[in-house]
Order: sequence, then structure tokens, then C-alpha cells
Amino acid sequence: MPIKQQVETVTAYNSEAKKMAQLWLDNDCLILDTETTGLDDYAEIIEISIIDGEFNVIFNTLIKPSCKIPKEVTAVNNIADKDVEHEKTFDEIYPRLKAILRDRLVIIYNSKFDTRMLNQTIDLYDLKRIKFKSECAMLLFSKFIDVKKWQKLSEATEHMNIKFINQHQALSDCEATLKLIKAIADYTN
Repeated sequence: MPIKQQVETVTAYNSEAKKMAQLWLDNDCLILDTETTGLDDYAEIIEISIIDGEFNVIFNTLIKPSCKIPKEVTAVNNIADKDVEHEKTFDEIYPRLKAILRDRLVIIYNSKFDTRMLNQTIDLYDLKRIKFKSECAMLLFSKFIDVKKWQKLSEATEHMNIKFINQHQALSDCEATLKLIKAIADYTN
């Protein structure tokens, strides 16, 4: 059954996901996204963006990593070494980042990955991990359409008729994630 038809017929899952999305919005959530030097255990954050539930930009910056950015990564997120050579390093932006995230509800599309990258980068700089509550918008969307297979953010936004440009740019991904959460919260069939 196509995804579109599944959403129209699975109201119990719609209802549960709608309630969760609305709860996040009612609890003054933040939306976070990162871009990284890769996917492995040595990758680190090179861009991070955070917005609030009203699309206000709270934090948006490129970060100079401790390593070179691989060409295959640049091909995906369009961030090259020359783009970050004069940016602050992660330890320089960390105090502000910590002040923003500490004890907050933070929604991330694929939270497992971005949370791992955040902690991995924090550990690389020998800093203290930031305590915050993370929720996954990707899992919320999977629940919404009642599928076990996780969907890319581009697939989720397309499914919900959300215009999504500049994929793999942290701020654009944050905005797309928030639009998705709001669309789920507002969904009626």
C-alpha cells in the first residue's frame, strides 16, 4: 500500500503521533540539526543550527573541525575546508551551545545520529556532555504513517507536501523538521 494511502487509513497511529507532536510544540521545544565531516566514529560537527517552535533562529554557525573535510562529504552538504577555515572551533562555540541546550526538549530528525555526533564532538574536545531531552522526529513520522522503515527527511516532507529546499544544510533541515512536526500536529483526515 502506498504511504499516502496508509496515512489516510491508519487513524490510531495518526492520533498518537498528532498528540506527541502537539506535546512537543506545547513544551517549548527546540529543533536541532547538524552537518558533519562524515558518519564514522571520528566524524565531528562542522555546522549546527537550532531554532525554536516559531522558526526563530537561536543558533546557526559553521564550525572549524580538527580534521580535513572529505570531498565526498562536501559533495553532500556543500561545506568545504575553505568555508570553515576562519570559523570558531567547537570548543569555542560550546559554552553558548551548552547554555541553549541544557535541560531543554530538543527535537531532531534522526536524533540517534545527531546526538551521537554531538557527544562524539564534545568528547573529542574533552568537554562535559550537555544534559537535554532528545526526541526523534523521524520516529514520530514513522509512527504517523505506521511503517517500520525509517524515512529520509526529504521523503517525509514530500509526503506531507512540505516545500524543502537546501537539503543537508543544518538551518534548512531544522525548518523542514519543524514544518513536519507542525503538519503532523495539525493533520486531519
